[in-house]
Amino acid sequence: MALPANYATVPVFGRYIDFTGAPMQGTVTFTPSQRYVTNPGADVLIFSAPLVATLDGTGAFSIEIPSTDDPDVTPQGFTWAVAESFNRRAGRSFSIAVPQDTPEPGIDLVTVAPVLPADQVEYIVTSVDGMTGTVSLAGKYAPLDEDGKIPAENIPPISGGVTSVNGQSGIVSLGSADVGALPITGGTMQGPLNLAEEPTDPPQAATKAYVDTLSRRFDVMTYGATADEETDDSGAVQAAIDAASAAGGGVVLVPQGTYRIATPLVMKTRVTLQGVGKGVSILSAPANDLITFTAHAFWWNIRDLTLKVIGGGHVINGSYNLSAFGISHCSLQQLGADHSIWYQYSGQIVEAYLSFSDLYVDGVPRSVPAFDWSDPAGGFNANVIEKCVATVNGDDTQYFFRILGTNTLDDYSYNNCFRDVVFEVCSGGGIYATSQFGLVIDNCWMWDDPVGGIVAPPFFVGKEPSGLGSRCTVIRNSGRIGDHMAAGVKDLVLHGSCQQTTIDSFRCVPDNGKIDLGDSSYVQFVNKSPGTTLTGTAGYVAYAAEGNTHNGVAMDGRVTGDAHPRMLLKVDGSLQAGSGTTAPDVSLYRDGVGRWRTDDALDIGGHVNAYAGLAVNGVDISSAQPGDIGFKAWAFDPGAVLGGGSPVVSGTIYLTAVNIRKPTTVSNIWIAMANTQPVTAGQCWVGLYNSSGTKLVDVDTSASVNTLGVKTFPVSAQTLPPGLYWIANVINFSGAAPQVMAGNTTSNTRAIANGALSASQYRFCTNGTGTTLPSSITPASNSITGMLTLWAALS
Repeated sequence: MALPANYATVPVFGRYIDFTGAPMQGTVTFTPSQRYVTNPGADVLIFSAPLVATLDGTGAFSIEIPSTDDPDVTPQGFTWAVAESFNRRAGRSFSIAVPQDTPEPGIDLVTVAPVLPADQVEYIVTSVDGMTGTVSLAGKYAPLDEDGKIPAENIPPISGGVTSVNGQSGIVSLGSADVGALPITGGTMQGPLNLAEEPTDPPQAATKAYVDTLSRRFDVMTYGATADEETDDSGAVQAAIDAASAAGGGVVLVPQGTYRIATPLVMKTRVTLQGVGKGVSILSAPANDLITFTAHAFWWNIRDLTLKVIGGGHVINGSYNLSAFGISHCSLQQLGADHSIWYQYSGQIVEAYLSFSDLYVDGVPRSVPAFDWSDPAGGFNANVIEKCVATVNGDDTQYFFRILGTNTLDDYSYNNCFRDVVFEVCSGGGIYATSQFGLVIDNCWMWDDPVGGIVAPPFFVGKEPSGLGSRCTVIRNSGRIGDHMAAGVKDLVLHGSCQQTTIDSFRCVPDNGKIDLGDSSYVQFVNKSPGTTLTGTAGYVAYAAEGNTHNGVAMDGRVTGDAHPRMLLKVDGSLQAGSGTTAPDVSLYRDGVGRWRTDDALDIGGHVNAYAGLAVNGVDISSAQPGDIGFKAWAFDPGAVLGGGSPVVSGTIYLTAVNIRKPTTVSNIWIAMANTQPVTAGQCWVGLYNSSGTKLVDVDTSASVNTLGVKTFPVSAQTLPPGLYWIANVINFSGAAPQVMAGNTTSNTRAIANGALSASQYRFCTNGTGTTLPSSITPASNSITGMLTLWAALS
């Protein structure tokens, strides 16, 4: 496709070589300053798109560029931004206009002077090649003539030159009133006010201090700070903090320099200390605490500063409860061996969104932890420490971060997170946390000490003596780099009955690391390194990360110290079991929906006591099953029924047990009669009782049990959970006894039919008499006196 025929284009060309005469390689890109133009004559909108010309083998290019003043398009007067790129490096960047009436052969970039935007012209041209008047070159290209000058015919008229100020013309001396400024003696003014970022003129400095107050920005220099590293600036910085606090909160600006702080600064609610960069704005205490508190403080922040204590004293002394605050883009340094970078006082709480971000934390070997939030009577809750580099310049025996949870039986420190933290030469360990709930250690790494070696576990999670073991801990993508570990030191220790711990992708190089699970419970590994050494008594399950299985294992269940899995689930669906001391020796495989198979003989010790039975290739082999001939449950295989029948005693309630192996719905009760005898109408019934003795359903059978044969009695549908049930049968008569189909009728057989079962579990028994079936029976009153091995079934 081409541009509309009525839109004029102009050839633009050029050639580039280097000082050796070799042609340059690269591109020249032309981008219009206008987002789009309209061309009513062609009825189109033309949108911005860069036009790219590639240099040929001689370093030359030529391209047609749409004009910037064609009367057939709107708007006119835009420019083309030119960007040169040679040998993968940027060349010049400038703008040109492309007039429609440019003479042939077109525009040669070699002879084009880049056009400055109008707001970058610093001087007004009053004469060009003898021409005078108001002249503007903005938006026009100006090819030079052979003398290197701009041809007069290419200079358009200037519009808008300043010829008069407040009615004065000629050489004018401007006063403060002429430019809208306050005189040095003071006064009032209206309208917009533009001040330098750091004015040196006293009136402007005073004005800026007032404006900063109105905008809640408080520059410590305004309050007398010197930042000369020698003068005590404590009073000036504190005055700025107090002013911000009195205004309801604000930003205390700390410009570049080193501020000596010989008296601790008291940080306050809703105040932000804002420097211009760590190592640039420095608050330095010689031998005292640097930041402290005199009341509960919240919503305070420290940013872009270096906080340093040279001698004795804490960088931050948490003497009160602190909440909802942040320290970011800072360097924290404490150079005294017996003080912490942060020490939290007894019984005080640090909670609710403490956020450490992008910190460099430095110090020396010390006798106390660098960050000591260790008083169990307080709390450390819902805090995030992330993107930190923690280092100690020399051998150390103390943990860098120590958090002791609340020392009670029903509370924890909760929801704390360490993320993206690197420990450099921290031989005393990185993180020590006890009685935590929901602790997360994510992407935290210990770089070992090549001189003294690491003398404490890099990561320790445990419990307080009278508190609870940490729960719901997640440790992922973390570990150790380097092999200088002191003898017997583990990389990760779970101590004191930790529960529900997830360890995901914990890695140590060059070895595979050592983890002590202690007496933890519910430990799960994800993507566990196969060579990691585990100690302790805890049981654990190892899961494979998605797409990163080891030997096809999805889950590996062991007790710490096991040489082999006790339970192994593989990604092919197989389940293997073993003793832990030898390789798994029982294997099951999924083989279709609801089916398992084994390639070897399966020896089941003891007895099978499962409601679902035992099946091979889908066939239940525990015995002949009711389902084989359409029943849901039966007393026994009807093939074992004796043909002679057993006579019943009038009015005796006979019970026959059936076992429901899985949830089942039944709607028929079955019995079988062995002769034909008259019975009493309305006094013959069958029904169903549960194991508690509650009658679920019954039905009058007097119209049917007076004849020979198998009898089916429909009942209302009953959904039965697995368990023991009794089918009850009572027949009343006045003549010869009806007979029911039953098993062996000898007295000896009847005596052993119930085995060693208790009365409430009898298979065959009686339970009282009646002309109907009662709404409930007492299973413990079941009796074998007069019982029959009566056959019955459900469907």
